[in-house]
Amino acid sequence: TAAPAATAATATAAIATTAASAAAAAATGAAVDAPPGAALAATGEGEEGGGGTAPAGREGSIARASAALRDALVTVDFFRPFSIDGETGMRYRGTGVVLDAAAGLVAVDRNTVTSTLGDASLTLGGRVTVAARVEYVHPLHNFALLRYDPACVPADVRVSAAKLAPRPLPPGAEVVIVGLKSGLNEDIDASRRVDFVCRRTRVANSGWIKLPLPNPPRFQVYNAETLGLEVAPPVDGGVLASDDGTVAALWVSCAYQPAPNQLASVFRGLPIELVARVADKLIADEAPPPWRSIGATLEPISLAAARQLGLDDATLAAHVRTPVAAAGAAGAGGPAGAGGANGAGS
Repeated sequence: TAAPAATAATATAAIATTAASAAAAAATGAAVDAPPGAALAATGEGEEGGGGTAPAGREGSIARASAALRDALVTVDFFRPFSIDGETGMRYRGTGVVLDAAAGLVAVDRNTVTSTLGDASLTLGGRVTVAARVEYVHPLHNFALLRYDPACVPADVRVSAAKLAPRPLPPGAEVVIVGLKSGLNEDIDASRRVDFVCRRTRVANSGWIKLPLPNPPRFQVYNAETLGLEVAPPVDGGVLASDDGTVAALWVSCAYQPAPNQLASVFRGLPIELVARVADKLIADEAPPPWRSIGATLEPISLAAARQLGLDDATLAAHVRTPVAAAGAAGAGGPAGAGGANGAGS
């Protein structure tokens, strides 16, 4: 949204200051956050957000990922007029990724767009806000799809679609997390600047996370393989991408209830192929693929526990690795363990 005229000079000075900081960071190897379309464009480099020092020889890959995704990330605001489905909040904000600019299709997590009942808007490039409608909310996985009218976007605002490239991301795999950070307060102040964040990190773990059952019942992540990161900068959401900016996963907020009358969230990576299956159908003006479920929550258990529950020896042997194979897999697997500040399960 446009800044008030009285603050235009301040905003210009802030952008100039950020651009100068980014230029200095590029010379010293330091990393900074920057507003989309401002300091990043001035420096010609995609900056690595979250502080620290970028490893030598990797600034180019950060710049490529930034350039590929800078115009594909949008701020999503969602307002629901009253509480339904166990949800008590009314205003939400997160980060969406444009899947098709011509069709106006955007993916976002379900902790931002909680249901089809509500008003959604998108802020593109930090410069213009357009209305959107909720096109699809997945009944099980943590994503929703929005659609906006591309004709409502001014000609001077550039919007591009992210390139999706589903691929395995085992523990230790290097990725670039690209997202938006708004520094929201409790009142969801829409006038706050939204920063573009881009940082290289590694996958810490991949698997199922256990969240406490909500009361009252509401949507939360279950029966899904998600990704945790070693280091995850604070963002409203985003994507996990390769050096060239191709997207392998959404970085989504997963809401849960740690105690009665308390809400919290943890960020995890959602494999992009789950989103692509539905998005491809909607882009082709076809019905979303049918979804079938047995309505049960599944969780992994140890082989010892499974044996106590009656697992036969033949099936058990098929799941046991030899010590040599296990050692080799451990050596190739890379770092594992907790998913970082935002990537750990509860």
